[in-house]
Amino acid sequence: MKTSRRGKMTICSPSSVVEITDSYRWIFAGHTLATLWNHPNLRLFKSKANRDISILELAGETFFVKRYYGPAAGWLRYLLTGLKDIAGPENEWRQANLLEQQQIKAARPVAFGLERTCCLMRRALVITLKMDGERLEDAFAAGMTLEHKIRVMEQLAAFAGRFHAQGFSHQDFYLCHLFWNEATSEIGLIDLQRIRRQKGLEAALPLRWLVKDLAQLDYSCRRTLSQEEYSVLKEVFVSGYAKYLPIVKERRTREMIHKKVQRIARHDSKLRARRKQPQHFGR
Repeated sequence: MKTSRRGKMTICSPSSVVEITDSYRWIFAGHTLATLWNHPNLRLFKSKANRDISILELAGETFFVKRYYGPAAGWLRYLLTGLKDIAGPENEWRQANLLEQQQIKAARPVAFGLERTCCLMRRALVITLKMDGERLEDAFAAGMTLEHKIRVMEQLAAFAGRFHAQGFSHQDFYLCHLFWNEATSEIGLIDLQRIRRQKGLEAALPLRWLVKDLAQLDYSCRRTLSQEEYSVLKEVFVSGYAKYLPIVKERRTREMIHKKVQRIARHDSKLRARRKQPQHFGR
């Protein structure tokens, strides 16, 4: 809302923008935010409080369409950051394009739409190409031999090392967000909305960012692998990762990662216990 010179209240007119990657313009050219948002071919995949994800099949390709409702970080946080999206659709689109420029395998950006009212985000969507392969969490749990897992872990160490060495931090660096393509032996990354990058290529990645990502990865490996596999593959990962960031071998770093893993485990345990508690409703 805004006040006119005559003192009457008027509704701010909405404004919208749609961006399409050149490679997919032939598929999505002519679409508006409204037509993409309500595309008849959308099939709901999953939903959360402030967003949902649908599958869209067009022209022989499969896309994921993530629709956001309002500022993903919350209205108050959105306002306090000066209307900057630090964990939502604008950031996801920006980081997806930046990762592609840096030749880091991730969900490929296809199209982006944003609608604002009175400078505040009303709704937005991000379309990415479906990534080939399977989640590492599923690949590791599917009976893969230890020798095969070692080769995959070598690739994961190189991917994570290069990702962090270029100043990126994912903040949800679990095996379920990392994809393994058996045909190409490539690791890829999805769920990019919380990615952040250290300003200035010469600036080192803050240690707390590195610790958070590696602790999340460590925790998911502990829960997916057998104890024997975990012990072997951890050494493989650290050895490969240290070629990019030797700090991972320092005692302080190892201790910080261990403590963070313990905090993640406690938090996860509380969440699982809460989900198992019976719900009591009043009459």
